[in-house]
Amino acid sequence: LHEFDFPEEILSEIYVNLKDNGVLFIEEELAKVEGQLHEGCNKRLFTENQLTDLLAQHHFFCVNVTHKSDQSKIISFKKQL
Repeated sequence: LHEFDFPEEILSEIYVNLKDNGVLFIEEELAKVEGQLHEGCNKRLFTENQLTDLLAQHHFFCVNVTHKSDQSKIISFKKQL
């Protein structure tokens, strides 16, 4: 999600198109400190709180967090109806 230029618009479209009982999975490398840049694309990474706050602003709530590696997590969200 951090690589998209307009994540807010993408999340709005996902909300409209995701079934009411659907689950959105986001796999992200998360920032350890605010403002950290991704080594590969040099774009700003989200902290876990920033990511969940952004999704909450677009009417999603977190249902599960899975640690993939030291820096990467898979976070699943559902729609707030």
